[in-house]
Amino acid sequence: MKSIVKQRGVTLIELMIASLLSLLVAYFIMNIMITSTRTATASDGVSEAQETGRFVMSLLQAEAQRAGYQHVLNENTIEPFANLCAAGFANLPPADNANCTFNSDANDSGDRIAIRWNFNPNSTLERNTQDCTGVNLAVPADTELVDVYWVESDVANNDPNRDGYQNVLRCATYDNSTGRLVAGSSAQTIASGILAMHILYGEFNGDNGRYVSADMVVDWEQVKAVKIALLTQSFNDNSVNEDTRNYVLFDADPYIFANDRTSRYIQSSTTYLYNQQ
Repeated sequence: MKSIVKQRGVTLIELMIASLLSLLVAYFIMNIMITSTRTATASDGVSEAQETGRFVMSLLQAEAQRAGYQHVLNENTIEPFANLCAAGFANLPPADNANCTFNSDANDSGDRIAIRWNFNPNSTLERNTQDCTGVNLAVPADTELVDVYWVESDVANNDPNRDGYQNVLRCATYDNSTGRLVAGSSAQTIASGILAMHILYGEFNGDNGRYVSADMVVDWEQVKAVKIALLTQSFNDNSVNEDTRNYVLFDADPYIFANDRTSRYIQSSTTYLYNQQ
């Protein structure tokens, strides 16, 4: 006769220990996944802000190098940048007479750069026959034009409902003699994700030089270089941990963002003006 062997199952304590270990493993796996997601989101946000800054800076550098372009030999050079806007004049392009250099030391959308050059319909370089948006122009040769670049943003108010796509760099091309947009040209958005732009002008007289804001320039013909600083942002408003963050662009008031969860980046560069050397 065969004896029946007692069969033993899992005790309650063993089951509780196994459940606890499973929960601990699941907790650590979830924690790793959440941390990885946050890190990837933050990295993507910083990359977006950096890529925007690099693209816009390369564009502005190339445009600044054209300042004072004069294709007629033995002609007097032209000043590389338009004169400072009249006191109290804050109208943005495409308003009439907005073809002027605007300076702001506040923590708003910043300065406006107005690049002067002479139109050359026979140039082998397409850019010398186009407005700042790439539209071919039909104006008389040697017409003095002004390409104006400025930022439209709500950075001063830090509107939480305004995302990076609404903060933009724009440009417009003016006929300097009339103060109006060139026929066939219009103001256009160049890039999104731009919060502010500030500029210092390198004024050199012999061995003496200094970088100053537009309102401190004494002689525009002596400006040989520009320093440009941009404040850009990501398009994801939840890319970093919430915190108060400060950003300083040259001589402007600090930009302070309370309870900020958006990746932001400062891009700055110095550009020498080939036509003024």
